[in-house]
Amino acid sequence: MAKQLLKDTQLVVFNMIERMLRGDRLNHAFLLVGVEGTPKKEAAYFIGQSLVCKEDDLACEKCNTCIRVKNNNYGDFIYLDSDVKRVVIENIDELHERFSRTAFEAAGRKFYIINSIDKCDPRVLNKLLKFLEEPNDTVAILTCSNVDKVLPTIVSRCQIINFKNPDVDSYIDLGIKEGLPIEDAYVIANIKPNMLMKETFEEDEYKIAIEASKEFIDNFNDLNRVLFYLHQEVLSDASKNVKILVYLFEILALFFKDVQREIDEDYGLYSEYVKKIEVKDYSNIILSLIEARDKCGTNNFNVSLILDQLFYQLIMEGNKWVIIKHIINM
Repeated sequence: MAKQLLKDTQLVVFNMIERMLRGDRLNHAFLLVGVEGTPKKEAAYFIGQSLVCKEDDLACEKCNTCIRVKNNNYGDFIYLDSDVKRVVIENIDELHERFSRTAFEAAGRKFYIINSIDKCDPRVLNKLLKFLEEPNDTVAILTCSNVDKVLPTIVSRCQIINFKNPDVDSYIDLGIKEGLPIEDAYVIANIKPNMLMKETFEEDEYKIAIEASKEFIDNFNDLNRVLFYLHQEVLSDASKNVKILVYLFEILALFFKDVQREIDEDYGLYSEYVKKIEVKDYSNIILSLIEARDKCGTNNFNVSLILDQLFYQLIMEGNKWVIIKHIINM
């Protein structure tokens, strides 16, 4: 439930939302700002549900109205998500056309959510600005990770709600409560902290990436073998390749950071794997993994090329260690 998640991980944000809703001091536009992993989208839905919930000033999250909002099936609500599908000017035109009519639902309140507006094209943001400037009874709930990429004129028209950076321990506890093994709760809390940790755990792409990371670690001294394994055994479904690689690169970057800092916490199987690897400076490997992950987000990425370039860098780094070790032992 979003209410409990906000209480547990973003208490200041929850208290601010509660004061606004119970005091009926609602702005016509909100901008929820926080790094990736903060529950901005969940908070946006919670605000929207609270606007129309008949049970209380705060959303009960259980009634038919709250459930319909959550399922994007409420007549006076539109949800757009730049993380899932590019928001275009036509979407903003639809907002304008739809909300210029009389409210369809009995509550009489119209609202919309645009998730990750910082990823929208500037033309879309300018179109949205014109809509925000018009006097109307519609509430806008916007989220972003990088407020610098949002038009200042949009920011100035919104009530800003700032989220604190994710508390990894809180998300680990959340994952464990949802029944995740401690090693997976730790990994997911670091690479994709959100209230849907169990959903991530159950994704095929995540499971494949975890197994691939184990193969990588077990055969760290034979990376050519790992590369062959990835090409032949892992990346067989083109539709899932990118997500698998992103998870894999993030898991391995986290892993080598933990090896480097010699973590002594007990995260089950994960900690056992960390202790298998010799402690040394893995900064170049971590940087290569992060760069490879970022390449997966480009328009013209090539899975085979990204992998081949990455493993060339990793193998060259390993050869450098061998040469240095040989010189030291001479």
